[in-house]
Amino acid sequence: MLASLLVAACGTVPQPFRPQGRAGAQIAAPGPSSALVVRPIEGRDRAPLDALAERLVTRLRQAEIAALTTPLPNRFTLAGEAQQLRVESDRLVLVFLWRLIDPAGTVTQEFRTLETVPRAEWEVADPTLVTRVAEGAGRRIVHEVTGVGAGDDGPAIPEVGFLGVRGASGDGDAVLSAALKSELARHNLVLLDRNWPVGPTVEGHASVRAVDANNDQVVLLWIVRGADGRERGRLEQRNLVPRGRLQQHWGDTARLAVANVAPDLAGLLKQLLPQG
Repeated sequence: MLASLLVAACGTVPQPFRPQGRAGAQIAAPGPSSALVVRPIEGRDRAPLDALAERLVTRLRQAEIAALTTPLPNRFTLAGEAQQLRVESDRLVLVFLWRLIDPAGTVTQEFRTLETVPRAEWEVADPTLVTRVAEGAGRRIVHEVTGVGAGDDGPAIPEVGFLGVRGASGDGDAVLSAALKSELARHNLVLLDRNWPVGPTVEGHASVRAVDANNDQVVLLWIVRGADGRERGRLEQRNLVPRGRLQQHWGDTARLAVANVAPDLAGLLKQLLPQG
């Protein structure tokens, strides 16, 4: 894939779970004190992430939050996603994105925690390490759920809004989006699946069209906007692939294309990040 870069010159979070009124007060939908469903944590390291979800339940129960992993209707849920931010020698820097979701499916709070873990111990789900990670994440979750305890955000993490990829054939939108998240994490950037009003935003557009009997032309366009919504730059990639190859599955084509564009895209995004 060839890439060309055109660059222009360049709160308070609601706490719906805070205890309200007397114990036993009637509410339409039970809050976390009644039951908070902890979903499986998304990410590639299944063993430690599954163990972490179980340990989080224990940690939250110690804080008198009735947490469980069994899906129940009409309950608040905690959804987590783990991303590998970078590798430092034999250690991994992981960022966890957490979302509190009400019974109607609306995200009411979104925050993140950061952990540096020994790679070997993390991969085998070492119980002591998983407990330590659960303690750190649990402390923040308890604060967000109840308003009690430390609310420190921890070390700053460069965050970028992501509006997804649109227009690709087959599974292209999903595969390109996943590849972009993974590649930009290697450049110390975390993509948030929404507009990001205090920093830059990136979106992707894809098209595949036949140019002759044997070839399709693939065009990938990445648009970067500043916090003010103005376009600040774009990256365009074009290439020919055998006719019909990307009709259903993109696979390595998506990963290779994104790996090629990621360094330039990361550089542009970092120029637009808030300073200080």
